[in-house]
Amino acid sequence: MKRMIETLSKMQASMMNNHNQAINRLEVQIGQLADLLNERQKRTLPSQPLPNPKNPFPINEAEDIIPK
Repeated sequence: MKRMIETLSKMQASMMNNHNQAINRLEVQIGQLADLLNERQKRTLPSQPLPNPKNPFPINEAEDIIPK
């Protein structure tokens, strides 16, 4: 019985060690992804704004505003 408990304890410790290593690798990968996203955002322009769907000032109306 004592031997079985020792074996289970060793197995549990091994599994915990494996899980901790996996979590550490995931933390590193998430950090690397965050660094890449921040670097990409610094080097690129912001996305283009959406056009105004109402279009209150179309270019061709400028001709109508100029007095003749």
